[in-house]
Amino acid sequence: MQARSTAAQAARRRKAKEDAARFLAGEPAGAQYESDFPSRRLVRVREHLDRLDLLLSTAKDPKVLRDLAEAAAKLQTQERELAGRPLPGSRRPPREEPIRQLTTRPRGLPPPPARPAQEPPPSPAPSTIDDEPDEPDGLQSEPID
Repeated sequence: MQARSTAAQAARRRKAKEDAARFLAGEPAGAQYESDFPSRRLVRVREHLDRLDLLLSTAKDPKVLRDLAEAAAKLQTQERELAGRPLPGSRRPPREEPIRQLTTRPRGLPPPPARPAQEPPPSPAPSTIDDEPDEPDGLQSEPID
């Protein structure tokens, strides 16, 4: 009994010295533990959920089944929060808004360059009947008197 308490005291002293050295170096005590706590907790919760699933598959007593189901529900809530998943329906997908175009010129900007007026395409010249060839090869026939 005495050996166990002596070993525990020695371990506490050693940890206190390590914490003091880290504090003097500028690192707050327990910083490493705090930084990876959520990920380690998530692993433990998932392992516990796996064990509960095995127990649920073998349980027969309704009271035991109810208790295991309640425990699994609580752990699933913790797992969802630690994993960073929101509740179903609590987030809306982002709205897809059309790209807005600037309709007025902000102050301080020069006016936009003037656009050249577009000329309409040239219309075809009116043709007369005499200008068109009567023959398929482009030869004109002579008028009959």
